[in-house]
Amino acid sequence: MWIVETRGYSASASTNAILDEIEIGDRPSKTQVVGTVRFTSCQQYWSHKEFEQDCAHHRILAGGSYDWPDVKPRFAWHVGSVHRLIQPFSVSTGQTGFGYREFEAVFASPFQLHV
Repeated sequence: MWIVETRGYSASASTNAILDEIEIGDRPSKTQVVGTVRFTSCQQYWSHKEFEQDCAHHRILAGGSYDWPDVKPRFAWHVGSVHRLIQPFSVSTGQTGFGYREFEAVFASPFQLHV
């Protein structure tokens, strides 16, 4: 799947995610594709307690807007691989839905992932 970076609801990711000492860049001014992710499996969280105990993996801040909802089920998606684009490309939110899309993309080598 494409990894699509958006401005989000907040200028600060720290209001929704546990960042610890990780520094992240500024939020983009436009919606952009930054890479791909391949998931290997998923499993449902059956309780809020189970979700809280897995915090080290999902990194969602307790009390943030992505914390455990009252009505929607939550799933743990297990990441198999991630590939970063050398140059992100802009997309409109209308382009991010289902359907055929074609983009020219150049991926970074594994050694360039943290540049």
